[in-house]
Amino acid sequence: MNNVKESKGINLVALTITIIVLLILSGIQIMVLTNVGLFEKTKQAKQSSENAQELENKTVEEYEKKIGEIAGSRDSKELSVEYKTNITFNEEYVDVEKSRLTVVKYGNVATVTGYITLAQTNSNGSFIYLENLPKPIDDLYFVASDENAQKVNMKIDKDGIMYNYWSGNTSKKGNQIRWSMTYICE
Repeated sequence: MNNVKESKGINLVALTITIIVLLILSGIQIMVLTNVGLFEKTKQAKQSSENAQELENKTVEEYEKKIGEIAGSRDSKELSVEYKTNITFNEEYVDVEKSRLTVVKYGNVATVTGYITLAQTNSNGSFIYLENLPKPIDDLYFVASDENAQKVNMKIDKDGIMYNYWSGNTSKKGNQIRWSMTYICE
């Protein structure tokens, strides 16, 4: 019976000593971590990350603002689209319903693209007359072609009027004259 009591006593003492040793080791571990500055370094890393995120957000915001200023200035000052509502066709020779013309102006560069469908046959070579185009710096001569690949000589004068000044072919009703041109304007 004494053996049983001694065994229980030794187990209780061993358990108590083990708990005390573990507490001491835990205390030492906490001191080591605190002295090494692991917690402080973690706080610094977190702060650095937050600062970098703020800087990135600020930079992106500045870029978006600059892009908005540039795009806004182009929209409001330099870029004008859809002059076609201001264009006047010579309806005697141009089928307005079947003609599509788009004029885009960016700064001092204008681009005219589209096609004009002829409303009647004409052999005298003067059938197209358009007004209100962006005014070129100088008279502008160019060659367009109809759907049969026949050349049609065109001119835009300094007043922004485009017309056919000569055609070596008889232009027939229903033919489309297509062109795409870019020029420097006032």
